[in-house]
Amino acid sequence: MRTNKTGRLLLMLVSLMMTACAIQPKQTSVFELEQQASKAYVDKQWKLAEEKYSELISLSPGTAEIWFRLANIYAHTKKPEKAITAYREAIIRKPDYGKAWYNLGVISIQQTTSIYIEMLKHLNPDSKHYKQAKQTVEALINILEQRRAAGRGAKPAEQVK
Repeated sequence: MRTNKTGRLLLMLVSLMMTACAIQPKQTSVFELEQQASKAYVDKQWKLAEEKYSELISLSPGTAEIWFRLANIYAHTKKPEKAITAYREAIIRKPDYGKAWYNLGVISIQQTTSIYIEMLKHLNPDSKHYKQAKQTVEALINILEQRRAAGRGAKPAEQVK
């Protein structure tokens, strides 16, 4: 009788495990996740791409290319502080990552230009600081305009994929 109870208990346990396996959602492989992220990126579905690349980073935080793609997404979606952080993360993982360095430089120039433009709104136009800031902002805008004229676009993510 004891064996019969043990057998039934074992049968119930196996049945329970099989049911649990059947109702568990299918887990996406890293490869599938990379494919989904890349497709969303190419299709410019920025919100979905951001979600997928963020998920990939949680699975593989040491991969510079994933950080780079996420930074480009942030650049496209006008989140410059996040883009700068993500480009830096890419560079930490791959110090010779030229595209990441370049895009970090471009977005930093854009940020600096915005700061100087904002500064001009608050300074007295007759002050020494206003005149210096105006010269600086004019030089920065000139750099950005030269980039556009050379066909390199305004956004770093458009320049380098």
